[in-house]
Amino acid sequence: MGGELSGSIDESIHHAVTKLAHLHFTATEEAKNRVIRMVENPKYVLNVGCPRIDVVKDIISNPLEEIDILELEELGVGSKINFKERFAIISMHPVTTSEKIVAIDQVIIDILEQGLQIICLWPNADSGSLKISKSIRRLRESGRISQQNIRFYKNLPIHIYVKLMDRCSVLAGNSSSGIREGAFIGTPSINIGSRQEYRERGYNVIDIKEYNKPNFESALAKQLNQKKYAQSNLYGDGNASGRMVETIFSIKPPIQKQFSE
Repeated sequence: MGGELSGSIDESIHHAVTKLAHLHFTATEEAKNRVIRMVENPKYVLNVGCPRIDVVKDIISNPLEEIDILELEELGVGSKINFKERFAIISMHPVTTSEKIVAIDQVIIDILEQGLQIICLWPNADSGSLKISKSIRRLRESGRISQQNIRFYKNLPIHIYVKLMDRCSVLAGNSSSGIREGAFIGTPSINIGSRQEYRERGYNVIDIKEYNKPNFESALAKQLNQKKYAQSNLYGDGNASGRMVETIFSIKPPIQKQFSE
């Protein structure tokens, strides 16, 4: 992810690793240009696409199968999801550059009010995740929602998660997957808050900077009417790994790095 901007603390790590690296494989053209502006030699900076898109391309070539559904029922807690009907994915993580927490409980309520089933994922391990987890638990135990249409997961294997992204009606939250993988899959996504503020995005994303019910319901209605978006190669076309291997065998960067004039 060298040269990429996000809006999260991991951006500092991306830039630090970039300065340590001799050979740079970027996921987008803008990222490539940023790496070059970091005084890296343009000869060793190549936009090949994100190798994760290679994995995504392979996974979505096989749609959701019965064996996947059985695995989903074994992993989660809550009601069973009918994958022949519409469902949403909610994936909300802490914003590491802010103490503000998006009201995930209200997002869940708003989606349920539209008659959608929900697959709700637990937040990642970043600082602030306990607040989001606590909000989910409180809602689940409060009696404010019927749990007949919602299932909760700590996490999901990538081969399952990508197939769900390919099948869902909408993905809501602030996960980068809605922007990166979602662009290639064509997943209708609603990005809430600032966690992904600076990340490049395709046409599949509607942004809500500050959550409120009218804005979210408007975005949700648009995405549900849109259905699936056309595939975008913003983050790659699914052939990044081949380009990387070919480059590694054909280019030998110098052992001693120097600033590019």
